[in-house]
Amino acid sequence: MNFYIKNFFLVPHAITRSQQRGIKLDTVDLILRYGEEKYSKGAYIYFVSNNKIKSLVKRKLINPQQSEEIYNITVIVKNGTILTTYRKNNHKKISKKFTQKRYQTKRAGGKNA
Repeated sequence: MNFYIKNFFLVPHAITRSQQRGIKLDTVDLILRYGEEKYSKGAYIYFVSNNKIKSLVKRKLINPQQSEEIYNITVIVKNGTILTTYRKNNHKKISKKFTQKRYQTKRAGGKNA
């Protein structure tokens, strides 16, 4: 069985990876419909930026649940074929030491208390 989303063919690898990563095909469709397109290393990269997500919700083109689903999802397309999808973890890691120190200062009646 062949799968198509917005005239893009999904290779079996893309379907498998989407399922393994908990990315629904409806989510892939939203990213292809509303996402930004960048060309890199012979393929097109589709994603929806945070500002675009806010704009889509505000204009009621997507609902808040959909906005959470498309957040940090990337779709890779080459020659009209969806090769793979993945979650891009762009968040900077905060060290436990910093977080604990900050929490204890506020909790203990630090400067802002």
